[in-house]
Amino acid sequence: MIFHKCNISFFRVLNILLSVSLIFISRIILPNTDEADYPDRVNNILNADEPFFAYYQYLRPLLNDLDWTKNTLDFKSYVLRVLFTIIIFLPIYLYILKSKKNNLKNNQFWLDKTTILIFTLLFPSIWFHLGLYSEESFVLMLFLLIIFIDSIALKTILFIAASLIDIGNTSVFLLYYIFYFATLYSIYYFKKKYTVLFLLIFLLTCNFYSMDLLYLIEWLPIIGEKVSFIISQYQSLYDINNKYPLILRPIISFISIIFMLPVSHLMVWPIYPFCFYFSIKTFRLLISSKFKNDKISASFLASLTLVISVPMILPGFSNGKYYVFVIPYIINSTTYLYNKLNIYYFILLCNLIVFLFLFLNYLNTIT
Repeated sequence: MIFHKCNISFFRVLNILLSVSLIFISRIILPNTDEADYPDRVNNILNADEPFFAYYQYLRPLLNDLDWTKNTLDFKSYVLRVLFTIIIFLPIYLYILKSKKNNLKNNQFWLDKTTILIFTLLFPSIWFHLGLYSEESFVLMLFLLIIFIDSIALKTILFIAASLIDIGNTSVFLLYYIFYFATLYSIYYFKKKYTVLFLLIFLLTCNFYSMDLLYLIEWLPIIGEKVSFIISQYQSLYDINNKYPLILRPIISFISIIFMLPVSHLMVWPIYPFCFYFSIKTFRLLISSKFKNDKISASFLASLTLVISVPMILPGFSNGKYYVFVIPYIINSTTYLYNKLNIYYFILLCNLIVFLFLFLNYLNTIT
C-alpha cells in the first residue's frame, strides 16, 4: 500500500511532482483572464503596496513588462505565470517534505496531516485557486499553513500576515473557527441532534433576514469598519442582491468549491452529483450517535454552516474562493469514514474529468 511507512517519502515526492504537473498543464488550457475581478487583482500584484513578507512582489521586475490582459499567453508569459504559481505553492511543498506523520493516539483530530494536505493540494478547486494571479492565492497558502502547522505562535503570526493582506478573506477564515467552537460546545452540552436543530434555525434566520444581520456586528472592533463599508457598497453600488435567488447562492458556492471557472462559468457537471451525494452521506454518518469523535463532527458541520450562511448574508461572497480552505477539514472528516486510497483515487478521477472539460473548452476557443 502506498500509505505504508516505507513508501511515505516516495508518495510525498510523487504527489508534489503530480501537483507541479497539474500547474503546468492547467496553465496551458485555462483561459488566462478567467478569474474574478482579474484586472484589479493583476493591478494589486504588479503595483499595490504590499507588506515585506508578501514575497511574490519581488517578482515584479520580471512580471511588469508583460501584458497580462491577453486571454492566451505567449511562451515567456506562460513560464512566468507557472513560476509565480509554483512560488506560491513552495512553502506547502516544503512542509510536506519536512513534516512527520502524526500519531493518532496523540491527536484526536487529524488521522494523517501530511496525506490530507496532499489530497487537498490535488483537489481541483485548490490547485485552481492557489494558481490565481492574485494576492488571494498567497492568502490561501497562508490559511493552509495555519491549518496544518502545530505551533500556536506561528499560526498567530501567519494569521496576522493574512489579515494585513486581505481582511475580507481572513474574516471568513476566522468565522469558520467561531462556528467550529460554537458547534463543538453545543455538541458537548446539548448533543448532536439539538446542535443540528440549532444550526438549522440559524440558517433559516440567515435566509429570512439576509444582509440585515450585518447590523448586529457593525459595532465590533477591527471588522466593524469593514462591515460598514460592505453595507454601504451593497446599498449604493452593487446590483447583486437580486442577481440570483437567495437559495441558489449556497449552491453556487458548493459548485465553485468543487470546481467552476468564475467568469465563463464553465462547470464540470459530472462530478457534482457524486460530491453532493458523498457530502450528504458523510453528514448523516457524522451526526449519528454511533460516531464518537465530536471534533470531527463539529468541523464538518461548521464547514457546511459557513458555506451556506455567508452567501445568504453577503451575496457577493458566493464565489467558492472564500471557502476553499474548508476542503482539508472536509477531506479529514471523510478519512474517518472511508478508505484513504479510495478518497485519493476519487480526487484523481475528479481531476481527470476536470481536465477533459478544460481541454474540450480549450479546443472550442481555438477553433
